[in-house]
Amino acid sequence: MYSTKRFNSDDILKLGFKLSVVALVLSILSQMFFANKLAVKSSELTELNDRKVVLEKDLAKLEFDNSVLSSLMNIEQRALQLGFVPMTGTILAIRPAPTVSAVNIPSL
Repeated sequence: MYSTKRFNSDDILKLGFKLSVVALVLSILSQMFFANKLAVKSSELTELNDRKVVLEKDLAKLEFDNSVLSSLMNIEQRALQLGFVPMTGTILAIRPAPTVSAVNIPSL
């Protein structure tokens, strides 16, 4: 009635070999895929690192320019160019107004 086919050891070995070959091919392909992704990320990281170095150099140059332009000597020269006159009087310190704190004390 029912045909029962029995697998012999040769059929099992052939099936195991075929599955092993498929697993090997899939493993190699997946390793190539992930290695490629890692290489792309590594190159992007290198580009970003190079960009960071350029930006840090630009920032250092801007900070230097800022310190040069904000020096007192340059400010005085620029003020004279704009028509300001040198100060001849003395400087008086203006004291800040005293602060008053209001405290809510409950009456007894």
